[in-house]
Amino acid sequence: DLEFLKWRATILRRLFPTTTLRCGLYEASGWYSGSELYKESYHLIWHDLIVRKEQAVLIRQASIEFFEQESQKPNHPLMFMLNKAKGYNDYNTWETIFDATTTRPKVGLRLPFCDKRSRLEDRW
Repeated sequence: DLEFLKWRATILRRLFPTTTLRCGLYEASGWYSGSELYKESYHLIWHDLIVRKEQAVLIRQASIEFFEQESQKPNHPLMFMLNKAKGYNDYNTWETIFDATTTRPKVGLRLPFCDKRSRLEDRW
């Protein structure tokens, strides 16, 4: 189902009306020992969209606000999508679905097909 992708592209088109939006989708799911639960993660790579970290924070916030506003509308597809996500875990909100760690300088993003690095003490 590409419903989420459709709405994600909608907000990005509003923010970047002249940019071509091509998207790659990567799945990175598995056991998350930090919360002791199975986690499904999907990473969208927008090939023609390059932003600075300050822009990334604003894009994330605009996305959350858009998704929250639209999911308040009765019978809106995003309302059903959010309800389904919350059915799996109440922790699933637009705030957590659009992961803030992607905008943090010490965390950032990793390349597709690369595992997340293990947390180590700062020994460098």
